[in-house]
Amino acid sequence: MKKWYRITLFLSGLGLQAAVAAELTEPVKICVISDPHFYNSSLGTSGSAFEAYLAQDRKMLAESEAIFKAALGIIQQQKPNILLIPGDLTKDGEKLNHEKMVQYLTDLEKTGVAVYVVPGNHDIMNPDAVQFEGANVLPVPSITPEEFAALYADFGYHEAVARDTYSLSYVTEPVPGIRLFGIDACQYRRNTETFPVTSGSLSSETMTWLLGQLQEARQNNKVAIGILHHGLLEHFVGQKSFFSEYVLDDYQTVSQQLAQAGLQLVFTGHFHAQDITIKSWPDGSMLYDVETGSLLSYPVPVRTVILQPDLKAQFTSQNVQSIDYNLSGKAFPQYAMEFLTAGVNQLAIAILTAPPEQGGYGISAQQAALVAPSIANALIAHYSGNETMTPQIQALISTFMASGDQNMMLLGTALTAIWTDPLPNDLTLEMNLRPATAVAEHHPFLAQQFALMQNYPNPFNPSTQIAFSLSENSEIRLMVYDMAGRAVRTLANGSFSAGTHHISFNSEGLASGVYLYQLETPEATLQRKMLLVK
Repeated sequence: MKKWYRITLFLSGLGLQAAVAAELTEPVKICVISDPHFYNSSLGTSGSAFEAYLAQDRKMLAESEAIFKAALGIIQQQKPNILLIPGDLTKDGEKLNHEKMVQYLTDLEKTGVAVYVVPGNHDIMNPDAVQFEGANVLPVPSITPEEFAALYADFGYHEAVARDTYSLSYVTEPVPGIRLFGIDACQYRRNTETFPVTSGSLSSETMTWLLGQLQEARQNNKVAIGILHHGLLEHFVGQKSFFSEYVLDDYQTVSQQLAQAGLQLVFTGHFHAQDITIKSWPDGSMLYDVETGSLLSYPVPVRTVILQPDLKAQFTSQNVQSIDYNLSGKAFPQYAMEFLTAGVNQLAIAILTAPPEQGGYGISAQQAALVAPSIANALIAHYSGNETMTPQIQALISTFMASGDQNMMLLGTALTAIWTDPLPNDLTLEMNLRPATAVAEHHPFLAQQFALMQNYPNPFNPSTQIAFSLSENSEIRLMVYDMAGRAVRTLANGSFSAGTHHISFNSEGLASGVYLYQLETPEATLQRKMLLVK
């Protein structure tokens, strides 16, 4: 039985930007787990075929059920009102895995926790739905979108106040006055017999439906919160360029439209990282994208959010510390860290040594072996929400950037982006869902954030992206200069809102060489270098 709370509402603001303020009579606690990739061990956990799979897709599959049970134990201890799971419920959409997952979630709801899910890219019509028998990989049934909605009827679909006819998106009201938008951006209908589509996109029909539902929620004084598998915002500069399939297609336009329609907070997954990012727009709209790491990757996190009666939301995180599984005497955090490190190293070497026409960098195996640990360290730090760049890491990146080798310089740029984590804090945070009269008033951490990020790609030809963050609304000028100090381009000149902004620079008509780009505000000036190679 899902628990409901009495809520008192009042409207604040005028016109399209009117926002809802809600008064809860008691706090509402929300837990979030993501990308559990649940795997039933009856599908095989040994043999050469299973080991080959783990080598190319590093997840703790054999330990999956034990980890899921441990996470559910944490959730039951927390006694939340709501559990959210933003996709990738199963390894690869195996019907057997879905059915076992539903059993666990049904048992959890019997304890008083209301569960809500959306599909991930792995969950539906997936050609990788298999079982392992020794050296053999054998296909097993996956599920259709219709079967997903039927299996998970009690976890969002049955009680939906609205359903999208073009996707598995839905709207429900788990707490009176709080509308939860389950957003399905997965492209499972594009899967082939051999290739599952990883990227996410919202059709024009689904987008129209979402905007209509957000408008209806606003008209009826509801606070809008979403769950979505794919990132709705970039979680580091250049993420869409480096890892395009993990951020929603056309995310810049989509995020702005959804935020301006009233979506304030969205819980995402997919990239397996603990990361929170925020974006604001000139009209005062703001959006938090709260990404939660995978249960099958270090640090194996469970997020907890407490929504207070005054609509302040307090975020904390807790990692699974032990599981009922033979780990050969190792503590589970150590085991999970070593498992992920080995996997990321292998993956990095494979990408680095692959030829460019296959999406790799074409460097030697010896060079790749030296570079791979640096990539693994950066990604693991990002996964855990603890990107603290040491002097040793800074020195290593400087070596990459000064090498003169375009591939090494590109890696240096990528590592800089991953290690540079914009505010707010990824693990603990207090935010405010009330209408704000000023950004800094309700989001004081932003007052610390004034930054000019390294462009991506770098080196570049012919265009690159430049990102910068402002702590408050400000007049800015973004200029490009040659090394002689001559201004060659004005990229931006005017008033910009607090938050992070992305500007495109096209080098048409300019010669190869090093250029400076400079961000000027009335209070300060920041400058960086970039390399144009034609």
